[in-house]
Amino acid sequence: MNSKINYILKYLALALIIGMMGCSSKDEPDNGVKGDEEPEAVEAVPEMDGYVAEADAGVISIPVKANGTLTANVYPSDCDWMKITDVAKVDSEEDAWILTLTVNRNTGLGRIAAVDLKVNGMSPMVCRNPYIVQQPAPFGEEVTIEAPEAGRLQILLGDGTKNLRRIRQLAVKGDINAIDLAELKKLLVISKSPDHDSPISLDLSDCAIIHGCLNPFEAYRWNPRGLDDLPETFPDEIPHAFFRDAVNLVHIDLPKNLKAIDPTAFSGCSGLESIDIPSTVQSIGSQTFWKCPNLTEINIPTNSELTTLGNEAFATNSVISSLSFPECLTDISASALAFCKVTRLHLHWTNPLPLKFVPQTEGCTLYVPKGTADSYRSTPNWSSFEHIIEE
Repeated sequence: MNSKINYILKYLALALIIGMMGCSSKDEPDNGVKGDEEPEAVEAVPEMDGYVAEADAGVISIPVKANGTLTANVYPSDCDWMKITDVAKVDSEEDAWILTLTVNRNTGLGRIAAVDLKVNGMSPMVCRNPYIVQQPAPFGEEVTIEAPEAGRLQILLGDGTKNLRRIRQLAVKGDINAIDLAELKKLLVISKSPDHDSPISLDLSDCAIIHGCLNPFEAYRWNPRGLDDLPETFPDEIPHAFFRDAVNLVHIDLPKNLKAIDPTAFSGCSGLESIDIPSTVQSIGSQTFWKCPNLTEINIPTNSELTTLGNEAFATNSVISSLSFPECLTDISASALAFCKVTRLHLHWTNPLPLKFVPQTEGCTLYVPKGTADSYRSTPNWSSFEHIIEE
């Protein structure tokens, strides 16, 4: 009897549970989503990721697909050169909007801003906020750029070749990285011919070359051009072959904290006339100044930290008026001074280094530390100099 009663109780309990589940499903509100369907993602997608405005004042129209009420703000909020003048629904097409921007005339360097899109007052789940780059005003012959952080030169200088060719003297101050170096290269005329136009002088004395290609405008969704062809950079180094065959480079002031000039960095710079090597430079690579026929001044200070010299580093195919090697320069490749022609060579070694190759002796006067002339006269190759003067 007890087992029969227990069976009846279990059956009644099961029926009660099933009934409650049925009531629960009937009471659920109808939200229009059936089964496992998810609600439609709110989105705002512009026709293009970015827009370029000329230096003159103008209007930009941006088509946007948005499945809700579209609103927009300029980013950053303190941008004073661009404003949103209209956000209008296109009646003839579902989810279509036109965003209208007005851009003021630019009288300075290039600049960038972005548009922050909202749908129904909120940030949409799917969104591509567009950026707007405005080209710089026409450049004069002398341009100075103070970059607050590395990676900005592409924006500041713009991409107008004709405008860039107006520059004759460019001074850059601040950190620069691989993105910036690639932009500087756009100012150079790379050619095997010694003929050149658009001569340019670069003042990088107040720059610091840093590693990498960090994009300072990533928050704007802007990406630099040519990321696949950027030079490899290391802190405080002129990259390998960076200025090679830049025939319009007539002068350059190197970064004052530079540590190294990599091989062939200035090879074939037929317009280069003079260069000062900062005292902080510790190594000059092979063929750094190979075939620079107009280069007559390479100034190395007496307090130089130069320790390493690569093969044919000063084989300029010119006559260098004066060279000075510090006493700490002891790591010299076998052919470091091969094909080097110099009028006055100042050495500071108290004990002459027995080099396999020395600069061409004809027309060259050798200056050595006091009390060492006899040592040089008795050292192979240095002994071939007709004029050895102590100083």
